[in-house]
Amino acid sequence: MVVSTHDLNLAAALCGEIALLKQGRVLAQGSTQDVLTEANIRALYGVEADVRFHDRAGHLTVVPIARSM
Repeated sequence: MVVSTHDLNLAAALCGEIALLKQGRVLAQGSTQDVLTEANIRALYGVEADVRFHDRAGHLTVVPIARSM
């Protein structure tokens, strides 16, 4: 299945591998755990985010904190 979304929590819940695209180019790709990092989210969206594994949900969760300066 291929999913296209801006919802990183949905992607984390559904996908074992993801690719982050910025301006038509691949910013990062690989396992969800390796790609969904605070640094990659900052580079992609220009926001600081808290990325953690949620034990009850069983996957990473992404919480935007603030815009990057």
